[in-house]
Amino acid sequence: MEKKALVVDDNGVIRGNIREILESSNFEVYEACDGIESIDMYEELKPTIVIMDINMPRLNGLEATAKIMQNHPDANIAICSSMLFIPYYQKLALKSGAKALISKPFTRLELISGLNELLEKMR
Repeated sequence: MEKKALVVDDNGVIRGNIREILESSNFEVYEACDGIESIDMYEELKPTIVIMDINMPRLNGLEATAKIMQNHPDANIAICSSMLFIPYYQKLALKSGAKALISKPFTRLELISGLNELLEKMR
């Protein structure tokens, strides 16, 4: 199976850091900078996993996740945000349909661990 990842974050540096880690794990990586773009790209690419920030322009990551999950309940989305230190946002992320939570800032190991959690749920 070809592993595709969609990284959604309005911060290009963070997208680049996540891209580097994913590419070293043999993912083909695509990037989106807001929630609206992520929905369009999901429809086109049907990625294996999505790493989604919460706080973004035009459409936040929680709303984008919920919209993707409406049409694709089998989508594998991890919310990756500094807001996840707040339990309220953890609940909102899970309610939106996220299957894994990754708190920023993260180490390489923490990101890989979160992605492994997501990939395990696919099996």
